[in-house]
Amino acid sequence: MTLFGTVCNTVVNVPLRDISTDLGVPLPTGVLAVTAFVLVLAAAMPVMGWIGDRFGHTRVLITAQLLLLAGMIGAALAPTMTVLALSRGVQGLGCAAAPPCVMAMLSAVYGPARRTRTMGAWAAANGIGQALGPPLGGLLSQPLGWRGVFWILVPVSALLVVALIALVPRAMPHPTRLHWPGALSFTVGVALLMSAAALGPDGDVPLWAVGVLAATGVASLVLFALVSRARVVARRNIAAFVPPALFVTPRFFRSGVAACAQMFCLGATLVAVPLHVTGALERSTAVAGLLAFALPAAMAALAPVVAGSASGSDPGSCCAPAW
Repeated sequence: MTLFGTVCNTVVNVPLRDISTDLGVPLPTGVLAVTAFVLVLAAAMPVMGWIGDRFGHTRVLITAQLLLLAGMIGAALAPTMTVLALSRGVQGLGCAAAPPCVMAMLSAVYGPARRTRTMGAWAAANGIGQALGPPLGGLLSQPLGWRGVFWILVPVSALLVVALIALVPRAMPHPTRLHWPGALSFTVGVALLMSAAALGPDGDVPLWAVGVLAATGVASLVLFALVSRARVVARRNIAAFVPPALFVTPRFFRSGVAACAQMFCLGATLVAVPLHVTGALERSTAVAGLLAFALPAAMAALAPVVAGSASGSDPGSCCAPAW
């Protein structure tokens, strides 16, 4: 499911110009087909860990795959950019369950002794999905059109639902209390800030509206910090959704900045390169997809190597020269 989810994420990057032309929207608006998926994915992922614990990871993964299937059909039939963006958001919501639920299940099965190598294998699957998405989108959209890309993925998604039901052992729920004020304020704050960043370059949205979104997002995150303070949470005898002090811990801060920078560069490259190749260079979507294949393919190849290097030592030491 991890591989399929990352394929779904990047499969529209190459035919993005065709999507914008077909739906009659400018290219900056067409990019919403990409950002809607990522925005919902990032905003929903923190809460999905608790949902997996509360209802059982296998059950949540099956529901998530059904959401991906519904979003795929909606995208294939989308008559407007608005419907396509909403359908991509549904896909992102389904994909948000995969990282926390899959990693929790892998940790439970393989234990701490093999955790580093297991996470390396999971990262490799994630990288392979990133690598397969652009060329798959480019190669399929050339003969079938961009809607055909989604129709091809519909039966694959349906097969994954059947496989999850038939093959994956049921994971027992482990209900835990959720600090709702912290969870809601954090999720809303992240979603609003990402929405402002996504809509800012789009000339259809007034600048004042983007500013309101950004300011409200910042206010929501400030509220999160206030309601999640240790002594405030302790009065309710419940753990914080995310301890605010964690964000200023040097190791966590460095890791967060590195991950953010890496994904920013990867995402920007996987959008910019296909648009440049299909636009300024006037090459086919198939050629653009193959060119975009190189970067995530390198990620997939190096993930097991990095995991092996970090096994038995401090994983942060692998990144030490960069800092």
